[in-house]
Amino acid sequence: MRTSPKGLALIKEFEGLRLSAYRCAAGVLTIGYGHTSAAGAPDVTPGMRITATQAEAMLIRDLGQYERAVSAAVKKPLNQGQFDACVSLCYNIGTGAFARSTVVRRINSGRMSEVPAAFMMWTKGGGKVLPGLVRRRRAEAALWRSLPDETGPAGRGEVAEVEEDRTEVPAAESKPFWMTVASWFAGLGLAFPNIENAYGLIAFLAILAVGGVFAWLVMSGRVTFNRGE
Repeated sequence: MRTSPKGLALIKEFEGLRLSAYRCAAGVLTIGYGHTSAAGAPDVTPGMRITATQAEAMLIRDLGQYERAVSAAVKKPLNQGQFDACVSLCYNIGTGAFARSTVVRRINSGRMSEVPAAFMMWTKGGGKVLPGLVRRRRAEAALWRSLPDETGPAGRGEVAEVEEDRTEVPAAESKPFWMTVASWFAGLGLAFPNIENAYGLIAFLAILAVGGVFAWLVMSGRVTFNRGE
């Protein structure tokens, strides 16, 4: 599967075009639409200049490795918009991070409706949420759902590193058993309006429970009384 013109336009929009070599926020020499030497030829050197046509050719060539990375990591079939969104994310965060991402885990477990939220986990750079990354992730999530895109700068020149926010929703705190029982007993106070308060009701029911257990022990013969002659 290959990136569509719509997916390509999204990547170009957020990466931005630079025809002269520059160092991105991470200090890596970059040119064109976020091309670095790590992506393959040509190597980026200080003072290097290219044309817009060359920049697009480099982007198309670079995308091949990210398209292959998405195809290798994702085990479920994707439609074109979903594939394009994944390629854009992979291009921005790198192939290794993409393969380990919550996006991939949710796709492979069939939780497709939860994938857009997983895109939004990748909005941090240097430990801070970056507005440019928020816009890019929203655009990718919209592309996943085939909704209108959001645009704005969020390319490699702006972002030093992209981190996945793995914050999970905390599980509901469980109450101790005695508190649950006490709450249940207290709730019974509505059925006994003549008892002054919940604690009186609890004491009353406790006495009944002890008396019932004692009666059962006597009736079962487990407790006997020695009567004097």
